[in-house]
Amino acid sequence: FHITARDADGFTNAAAEEYEVIARPDQPPVVQIENPRRNEERTPDAVIPLQASAADDYGIAAFNLEMDRIGDKKHWQMPLVAGASPAANVTWTKTAGSTDEQRYRLDWEWSLQPMNLSPGDTLEYHAAVRDNFDLAGQHHDPVSSGILRIDIVSQQQLADHIAEQMRQLAQRVAQVQVAQSHTEQETRQFSHDSANKP
Repeated sequence: FHITARDADGFTNAAAEEYEVIARPDQPPVVQIENPRRNEERTPDAVIPLQASAADDYGIAAFNLEMDRIGDKKHWQMPLVAGASPAANVTWTKTAGSTDEQRYRLDWEWSLQPMNLSPGDTLEYHAAVRDNFDLAGQHHDPVSSGILRIDIVSQQQLADHIAEQMRQLAQRVAQVQVAQSHTEQETRQFSHDSANKP
């Protein structure tokens, strides 16, 4: 399209510049939990530093944390962003993006204590986001991240697991040190044998 103008004397702009509007379909958002990165063991009163990223071509309207306890199928939903605004104690930051994509980062200290979990419980959780598409009251379905799992253990169980991990780590370090010592001995013997050759 182009724009023309006519002045009071009837003159028009001779070189009207052409413009174009490109209609692109609205793309679904993406979301990823960045911390924790894997399944974990936690105590019932643990606080988990949750970090996630989300992106969409026009913006994110809602971000929920969906949680399910395996066994009795109890479900929790925590709205962390609603109406494009973060909930209390949630950090929702727009990060570097592009003209075609808006990126966001979420940080939240997730306390398990209000959920009244017990050792032996298993919790599955994921993030779900919805973009700001709204056409005559119609919205896109939420898009989910991958599912992660938390096994609830007692404080003593957690301490025992950490002690076992430290023991295994110390064992691996000792094995590396022994292998390194053998390599050094072989290197010295090789140098000695090479020096004594005519």
